[in-house]
Amino acid sequence: MARGARLWLSGLALVLATGLACAFTAAERSRVLAHGPWPPAPALDPGNAWAGRPESVALGQRLFFEPRLAPDARLACASCHLPSQAFADGQARSHGRSELDRNAPSLWNAVHQRWWGWDGAADSLWSQALRPLQDPRELASTPAHLRRLLAGDADLACRWRRSFGAPPPDDDDALLVLTAKALGAFVGSLVSATTPFDRFRDALARADAVAAARYPAAAKRGLQLFVGRGRCHLCHAGPLFSNGEFGDTGAL
Repeated sequence: MARGARLWLSGLALVLATGLACAFTAAERSRVLAHGPWPPAPALDPGNAWAGRPESVALGQRLFFEPRLAPDARLACASCHLPSQAFADGQARSHGRSELDRNAPSLWNAVHQRWWGWDGAADSLWSQALRPLQDPRELASTPAHLRRLLAGDADLACRWRRSFGAPPPDDDDALLVLTAKALGAFVGSLVSATTPFDRFRDALARADAVAAARYPAAAKRGLQLFVGRGRCHLCHAGPLFSNGEFGDTGAL
């Protein structure tokens, strides 16, 4: 009986493996595998010597959720980049002190991007924080206000020293840059967890038919279209499902 069960299980495994192999062509399978593995190799923000440092990440997190970054304590970075909304806001256009030109993009995996901002105006994660910090429609902060905030809050002052090894600088530009780099260190730590697709992709890579069978049939059909005749993968490439470039769709 035991021998018969083993033979039956072996036959089932063969059927499942055959079904897995037939679900995708060799070319499609190669394209699916190119969308991983996840997470990708760690990335650090260009030009930010404090990226990845726990003290700077902790300071940046504190600043990210701090409404007193704004002089009237009305807005924080998290006012538009809500954790509950994938660090976006779900709005057609974000609302700071007034309606903005665009909505807040998700910050998940932002450190792995090539450009930042919908228009690619920033070429590093930390430098993109300079604009919303100072924009009168958003936080509307100033170096003088940041200096008063850091001097008047013992916890923030302590975290600043732990991160940078010195008190806030007297130079206005240096103060803004270091504030942005702390924010960039925190945002750079936001890497999303694996998804059902990632688990399917990994099962496909190791030819694990049992694990791959857990992926819904409808999702497999959509994936086959995505990497097949739909040719979606030509732009939505790699682990991030993006080629990191801009495309003209003809929409105004």
